[in-house]
Amino acid sequence: MRANRMADPKVSVVLLTHNGERFVAEAIESILTQTYRNLELIVVDDGSTDNTPAIIARFRDPRMRVLRQSNLWIGFAHNRGASMATGDYIASMSHDDISLPHRLATQIEAMQEQNLDICFAWAEVIDAEGRPKEHFLTDVFNQSGRNSEDILAKLQAGNFLLAPSSIRRRHCYYRFAWNVVLFGLQDYAFWLQVLRRHRAAVLEIPLVKYRVHDSNVSLTRFYNEYRQLEVQAARRLAEDPAFPRSCTTRATLARELLAVTRRLMEYPDGHFEAYIAANRAVNLDPTAPEAYESLAAVLTAMGHEEPAQIVRSIGQNVDKSLAYPLPILAPPPSLGEHDLLDDTSLVRWMAATAEPERNHLSALLAQTQRERDDLQTLLRQSQERRDHVQALLQQGQEERERLRAVLQDSQDDRDRLQSLLQQSREERDHLRTLLQESEEERTSLRTQALYSQEERDQLQAVLYRTEEERDALSAHLRAVANGKVMRLLNLLSSPFRIKA
Repeated sequence: MRANRMADPKVSVVLLTHNGERFVAEAIESILTQTYRNLELIVVDDGSTDNTPAIIARFRDPRMRVLRQSNLWIGFAHNRGASMATGDYIASMSHDDISLPHRLATQIEAMQEQNLDICFAWAEVIDAEGRPKEHFLTDVFNQSGRNSEDILAKLQAGNFLLAPSSIRRRHCYYRFAWNVVLFGLQDYAFWLQVLRRHRAAVLEIPLVKYRVHDSNVSLTRFYNEYRQLEVQAARRLAEDPAFPRSCTTRATLARELLAVTRRLMEYPDGHFEAYIAANRAVNLDPTAPEAYESLAAVLTAMGHEEPAQIVRSIGQNVDKSLAYPLPILAPPPSLGEHDLLDDTSLVRWMAATAEPERNHLSALLAQTQRERDDLQTLLRQSQERRDHVQALLQQGQEERERLRAVLQDSQDDRDRLQSLLQQSREERDHLRTLLQESEEERTSLRTQALYSQEERDQLQAVLYRTEEERDALSAHLRAVANGKVMRLLNLLSSPFRIKA
């Protein structure tokens, strides 16, 4: 990077995202960590319904600004982001891609050295996990482009320029903006227009990682037929100076898009692309009933029966005398240098047209206004039904909360009963233990009592024997005493017998 940072021009990076919660943080970090410091990051959130806004809000870098809008699709989102840019250069970025750290520094240096207005770079294709991936887009993106003429020649075979690798001087937007109707080809139509008037080149080094994942590969399946016909439409848009006024050209493109619609409807997952093609056909030729019928058929296939009926009714009542189409596909040739594609530029163009054309356009706008009023009424009715459903859902939520409270009380009661049962079990176990101990004590006492009875019986027997022995001894003593008395008496009486 150059040493004199004060001389570095300011770069505005426009990063587009829609439901990009999986990758947007990595994309933002890849810009905020660029070695080129004089930049601002404009993040355009195109109606995300996932966690993308919360992820974006985590970043507090003062160089970053966030623009949130309803889902208006990529063309509107890019134009709004570019209109907020304050830099000398405007770079593009997608929420699922990654800019290498030296991308901006390398491109700015090349643009200043080669005096370029627009600069592209090669890309490395990666998968959803950020790993390098072999893919046919590698050969598509990584083609040489020495100058605008070389690039335009290659564009005749199809778009190979990767928008997230592009950076251009601010004045490239003064006359041209991204097409808001050519869904999927806004960048291609822009390159075909702007490269005819500005110097450009492709740097043959990878400065961007282009991520291929489940959410961005749906058009790849229809690449051969869908993109080929869309390329033809974009070329005619860029090459036909009278395109906004040429009803014949628009009707031809509308018929081609209706053919695309029919083929896309044959694919099980081609309904969304079919809707885009049919909707574009209606914009190209709003007086063609078959365009409305095709759009209604697509809406029916997508499960939107009520809008399909409205579109079908509009097609059946369209006024073919109002053959002047709405000029919304490209900036009118008479716009000033600083005008983008918006309502103000359309009003100025209408004021510059001839009186008959202005009358036709006003009548068509009036018819469109009536249709918008009908749609507004339907939307209001739908809103009322949604409000009613929301009220029912709210009541259901309140009932669920009450039931949840009752269930919680029941759970508390069950917990208390469980605790009491546990205490009862413990008390029963304690009583059972006490009874067991009492039984053992009774058994011990019974045993002791038995022993005591035997001892008493033995003692009684001893006493009985002692009594007998005493009686015998007494008798013996009496006998002995009696014998001694008799002998004594005999002894005492013996002398008297001798004398006698």
